Amino acid sequence: MATSTSNLLVKGFHGMVGHQIILRSWAGRTVMSNVHDYRDMVWSQAQVENRRNFSMAVKWAKSVMTDERIYLYYKKKAKGAQTPYNVAIGDYMKQLKLKVDLGSYRAGEGGTVTFRMKHFFGESSVSISLLGPGSQEIENGPARNTDHGYGWCYTIKGSDSRMTPGSVKVTLFRGPVSFTRTFALSQEFQ
Repeated sequence: MATSTSNLLVKGFHGMVGHQIILRSWAGRTVMSNVHDYRDMVWSQAQVENRRNFSMAVKWAKSVMTDERIYLYYKKKAKGAQTPYNVAIGDYMKQLKLKVDLGSYRAGEGGTVTFRMKHFFGESSVSISLLGPGSQEIENGPARNTDHGYGWCYTIKGSDSRMTPGSVKVTLFRGPVSFTRTFALSQEFQ
């Protein structure tokens, strides 16, 4: 991959040339690379999952960039040649690295749902929802921080013991931004 900052032949150009090279321009630089051919590519399950997550991140970033507060939030976080859009995508992808521990979960009052984030989430808050059949909400509430922005815990109230939760919805809030992910409960927890 070649990068140019002052070559008049390619400066400011972008697009494909003869189905052989691709030119991309941003932040005053033009980058030239070969055309990638993925027609015969067999993706692993992890690659398929990552591509699906990236697709969700792009859709999410496009939708939240229309909110002026969120746009300004990510513009402030952008460094160097980063755009607010790129920072938003990266932020979404980091928040997908959420590990939910249902080892201490039990139906009824007093059980807990704990989870840990791979990346520091900073000043934030977290909301948990237990969902029953048809994604009907059984109960919800705030989780408490247990590990300086990395670990969180929600204590189950057991408000409706007739309904069995099928999934847990975790919503992370940071400033004007929120991330939501739903985790299915295995049969042993239901």
